[in-house]
Amino acid sequence: MGGKSSKDAGRKGVSASRRRSPRNKGEQSFGREYSLKEDLAIKRVFRSGKKFKGRCLSIYYYGSGSLPLKIALKVRKNVGSSPERNRIKRIIREIIRTNKDKFQHRGHLVISAHVDPSDDSLFELIEKDLLDFAKVR
Repeated sequence: MGGKSSKDAGRKGVSASRRRSPRNKGEQSFGREYSLKEDLAIKRVFRSGKKFKGRCLSIYYYGSGSLPLKIALKVRKNVGSSPERNRIKRIIREIIRTNKDKFQHRGHLVISAHVDPSDDSLFELIEKDLLDFAKVR
């Protein structure tokens, strides 16, 4: 009767083995603060924003200097399997992370990918569209 039941096991805190180690929040990180999750903000981007159409990306953007950089990624289900769609999203995040200075003060972005994931030059195609968008704005 002195021991804890299984219902009480997780209430006081997380055990040391399950804690996450602190991530490197340096200059080159792409953390959650760059994620656009609010439904109203995403609707505002589509309703009031502008559109940039590249070869393999459509980028909807809203705001500029007043809004911080926040990004929502969208890859349609008819674009390959889920690992291929996730790879496309990782590539987009990596390109934005490494070229963060070009995308600062760009406002809210919704990036929609419509690219063949089996293309050999996938990284270069996505990078070209994103950097063209950064130059145009």
